Amino acid sequence: MRIYITSSCFILLLIIFLVCMNDFYPTIYDGIKITDWISSISTVLSFLVAIFAFWYAKNYLVQERYKNASNFAIDILHKDMVLLSSLQKQQQLLFIIDNRTQFFIHSTDNHQEDFCIKHLASTYLSMRELIESMDTSLELVGNDIFKARIVGCTFKNKDNAITNVVKDYTDLKEKMNRLYVLIGSQLLPYYRFNLNNIDPDEDINIHFPEQRGAEREEMFSDIVELTIECKRLMSNITEKVKELREGVSDLQEIFNFK
Repeated sequence: MRIYITSSCFILLLIIFLVCMNDFYPTIYDGIKITDWISSISTVLSFLVAIFAFWYAKNYLVQERYKNASNFAIDILHKDMVLLSSLQKQQQLLFIIDNRTQFFIHSTDNHQEDFCIKHLASTYLSMRELIESMDTSLELVGNDIFKARIVGCTFKNKDNAITNVVKDYTDLKEKMNRLYVLIGSQLLPYYRFNLNNIDPDEDINIHFPEQRGAEREEMFSDIVELTIECKRLMSNITEKVKELREGVSDLQEIFNFK
């Protein structure tokens, strides 16, 4: 539309100019064919249209690039941060681990011990899938950040709320994986020292009735500490994402657009 308006204005000014030249110099057009004027005007107009088309195309590409970059930035800020802060499954598993571990430490008979071990075995089997889903979430967020960078959207500062959330989530995933390994090692004696035998529906073959209180606290101390650390990281992630989504009113507070 701008091209047509500019071209029309140019034609109008050119006609006015030619008419004025004829008024001041009546003989200026003697011997000049109208077809020559039409040809010349057409050439000039074609040149102007080409210039305007080039400028418009360049401006359009810049606008499209900014639009794509903004879309990726919005995805990172909202979709990806919501994805990383959706920690309900982690919370449920950690609650079970914490509860059953404490119950196991203070159990007073084999029936209570069996109850705790079977619940931990069920949780152990669920953790592998959860950790894999966390890996997938981190990969999706990493891909979005990479695609945003390709179209000119980068973080203003390397140390920012979004990268801090990704870092905490990565730490959480690594600690969950470590927790998974530790729980497996504690379950081994109960399932014939074979991880493939872990099944909450199977009978437990080995008991340690002589181990009580302080000894069991020592056995599960690493699991207890990791559970506490995982809860702390989840709390950090939830709080940071909440502050990020409520506090950012302009994408340019966090991102640069080139």
